[in-house]
Amino acid sequence: MDADGASGDGAGILSSLPVAFMRARAAELQISLGESFGVGMLFAPHTRAADAQRSVEEAIGRSKLRLAGWRKVPANPNALGQRAFETMPEIWQFFIEPAPVKTPVADSSAKFERNLSLLPQALESLLPERCYIASLSSRTIVYKGLLTPWQFPHFYEDLRKPGICRALRHLSPALFDRNTEPSWQLAQPFPLLPVRPQR
Repeated sequence: MDADGASGDGAGILSSLPVAFMRARAAELQISLGESFGVGMLFAPHTRAADAQRSVEEAIGRSKLRLAGWRKVPANPNALGQRAFETMPEIWQFFIEPAPVKTPVADSSAKFERNLSLLPQALESLLPERCYIASLSSRTIVYKGLLTPWQFPHFYEDLRKPGICRALRHLSPALFDRNTEPSWQLAQPFPLLPVRPQR
């Protein structure tokens, strides 16, 4: 816990993508998604959110992907401690589809996921300071924050909605590197975790 007695040092969920839930949330915003789509999670300070969105759109425009739309993630700041509240970023989801192709490609799902995995690298030089992609995939999604585990479901309204729990098969670290100062960006989990080979 932080000195304010209420801010956590970071917790999160790395889950399989809840496809039906995300498709329904997109439909509420009149965003029509095709058979294949991915979801990105963008964290950005309030003063830089619009710039960060433009950077994401620019990077997608240079790629073999298509932006389908944006969704501001519903969150309850009253669940946060003071320090976490003062540094809370805007949290946006963006929906991405493969760019239309004339000829179907074998193993198109794997190729789409590879293209998604390359996008955060392209964004490193474009995103404003303190903006970052928490996850971007057609297979997994990360919800995380400067939270304690018990604050988590109270902060993210998505996690209290019917339909999402059936899809969540998750890894939920609540550990933090004590050699660094806690921040929203460094809260676990990370979008990819190393897998130790079987012996």
